[in-house]
Amino acid sequence: MRFENKVAMVTGAGAGIGREVSLTLAREGADIVVNDIDPAAAERTCEEVRALGRRAQAAQGDVSDYERVRSIVDEAVKVFGRVDILVNNAGYVDIDEGHPEDLRLEEWNRLVAVSLTGVFICSQLVGREMIKRKSGKIVNLASTAGLVGLPSATAYTAVKHGVVGLTKALAIEWGRFGINVNAAAPGSTLTARAEKYFKDDPAAYADRAARVPLGRLAYPSDQAKLIAFLASADADYITGQVVVADGGTYALYAGFAPPK
Repeated sequence: MRFENKVAMVTGAGAGIGREVSLTLAREGADIVVNDIDPAAAERTCEEVRALGRRAQAAQGDVSDYERVRSIVDEAVKVFGRVDILVNNAGYVDIDEGHPEDLRLEEWNRLVAVSLTGVFICSQLVGREMIKRKSGKIVNLASTAGLVGLPSATAYTAVKHGVVGLTKALAIEWGRFGINVNAAAPGSTLTARAEKYFKDDPAAYADRAARVPLGRLAYPSDQAKLIAFLASADADYITGQVVVADGGTYALYAGFAPPK
């Protein structure tokens, strides 16, 4: 029960890694503020958290909307008294991004708004509350794309490098307030969206898994365990770090073929 009497806010928690993080923290005692742009998805995760005996509050909203995030944080503090843990999981991904010469500016702007500016907005607004109490844990979802370049993913690569930089900047700014800021960098993970893609193309899964030294892609639970560690007291002396969970792929090589 590492998170007993703790309150966590998880963004993009209606499905995938965010949902799994919410349930993992709840199993170990945390109450959860469940953010998602889809209100029905947020409520489904809340129901699962409540079934584990923990309190949950659905918080629908786009993390790139400053005023909406401020309302979510204010309501969380009103209901729960504080936010001890922030997991910045929400992100926008265009799997058909294509080559940079063809990338539409509106796609670039949308990805930056949600996946980088949204991380800053949530961190700033929750961070202000943590500064008052001089304690807190923030875990940002980066990616192996925050450490290497991915083909046909110029905006995504740039944004995830930005998340890594933001993580380090916040860590050095807020360490004096007892706030730890770290990033988890998942490799390819079998979210429902990825499972559907690989189900339609099993050869693609076999090819991708062959590039992973551990022989398989990650499950959301693999990423949730890492995030829970970084959010726990076990990581009290870890800050400003990027921890990769990719089955060893990054240790070998980026794991992606050059662009065609």
